[in-house]
Amino acid sequence: MEKNLWNKEEQTLFEREGIAYEMRGDFAYPILGKSDAATIVNIGKYGRKWMTLLWEIDRYAYHKYLLSGELTVRAMEFNEQAVEMEDEMVRQYVNHFPYTDRNSSVEILRANYQATFFADEVITNDARVAIEYEKQCRFDEALAANERQ
Repeated sequence: MEKNLWNKEEQTLFEREGIAYEMRGDFAYPILGKSDAATIVNIGKYGRKWMTLLWEIDRYAYHKYLLSGELTVRAMEFNEQAVEMEDEMVRQYVNHFPYTDRNSSVEILRANYQATFFADEVITNDARVAIEYEKQCRFDEALAANERQ
């Protein structure tokens, strides 16, 4: 990895995010094929979904987190919470599933699939609502600040 030419003590955004880059003149260009695979893998399924929803719904927040170096950290935190939520929802769903034969592996598998799909929908919807709510709050704050002027 090239050294940060602008400020030797401060890491670049690419370095903080574990993304390999090369310097061309005064510009840093990411080399996506050489990115830190561990960082990308640790984001997880729900972290990637959260990042996608953030990109689709609130690009301002997405760019703010990306430029501050918080995007992957927040995505990993969201993934961790979502996995815990999914595990709890699956456990509760499976325990209350109306089995006709509790010893049937097919029914157990079906209950687990249904629970996982249900949890995925709930978590995705919760993420969407939370992102939209934060965006609306930011809009309302800006509107109130504008009216005070």
